[in-house]
Amino acid sequence: MLAACGRDGSTRAADSAATGDPISIRRTREVDLSGDRRPERFIVLASGARYDSLTVTLEIRSPEDSLLYTDSWGTELYFVRDDPSMLTDSAVEHRVRAQIDSLVGNMAFRPGDTPLATDDRSIQEGMRDAIREDVAEEMWRRANGVPADSSTPPTALDAIAQMARDSVSDARVESLVAELRDRPTFRYFTGDGTYALAWSEEERRFVTVWACC
Repeated sequence: MLAACGRDGSTRAADSAATGDPISIRRTREVDLSGDRRPERFIVLASGARYDSLTVTLEIRSPEDSLLYTDSWGTELYFVRDDPSMLTDSAVEHRVRAQIDSLVGNMAFRPGDTPLATDDRSIQEGMRDAIREDVAEEMWRRANGVPADSSTPPTALDAIAQMARDSVSDARVESLVAELRDRPTFRYFTGDGTYALAWSEEERRFVTVWACC
């Protein structure tokens, strides 16, 4: 189960954005998403020279501080529908900070009875697609010795798609769907996609159970 309320470690003191200085934003929160009564630590770091071009890094760490999951993206993705140069500096900053704060906000952590979509068919199909892709990516990373703190290179996408088609069995996907269908999730938005993660005892890792534009 999710903890009734995560311990919020984010503070404004963790921010650095004096005029002319590099921007640095840090947010943390502890939430038990794996159900073992020992909260994982969710860490968000954003840094760079301008609010519309920061690098955002998300990490999930175990109570022992081992890295369980990581992802990164640029804040320019928060402006794909409008030109930040047409906005005031304060509007750009407000949007970026709001998105970063949302990564550890209450709505990011959902109990197991929260649906991923509006109808069961979409949920089932979406989960199968996301899990199949996730398992294929993990297989590729292990086969190629990619360390946990490194991103999957874009050049691997075709090989991962091929693995998803040829090497990930329907039985494995259905087993994970059954396990994770009612698990609590962590959901986050990168600007070009929304993702949901759930802890799998079968895989002993966080698995992406939803990935949508």
